[in-house]
Amino acid sequence: MQAVENAVLAVKDIQNSSEAAFKKVFDRVSHKWEITVEMPRISSRQKNHDNTPATKPEEYYRRTLFIPFCDHFINHLEERFISHKQLLTSLACLGPAGNSPTSQEISHFLQPSGVLEE
Repeated sequence: MQAVENAVLAVKDIQNSSEAAFKKVFDRVSHKWEITVEMPRISSRQKNHDNTPATKPEEYYRRTLFIPFCDHFINHLEERFISHKQLLTSLACLGPAGNSPTSQEISHFLQPSGVLEE
């Protein structure tokens, strides 16, 4: 659970500094494959793609791809793993006081049944 929380925090940090993080990725990809990245044309009637306001291709792809992907990734990590943590802490009240299981005991209990897979 701690590793997932650390991953969520790392992705949130990347998302908060999205300009610098995406610039590194964008530059590396465009130089590696020696391609010129251009913005798609902006249409007056939005039907099949985002008309995100941007002045440069890097800015356009950061806004339409990178930031939504980070949001999507964070949401799925939180839904899949953090919700289990909340469930397990709510079940801790069922045991006797002072004898709450350690995280190691919980993971040992859950691993064989396949309920929690990291």
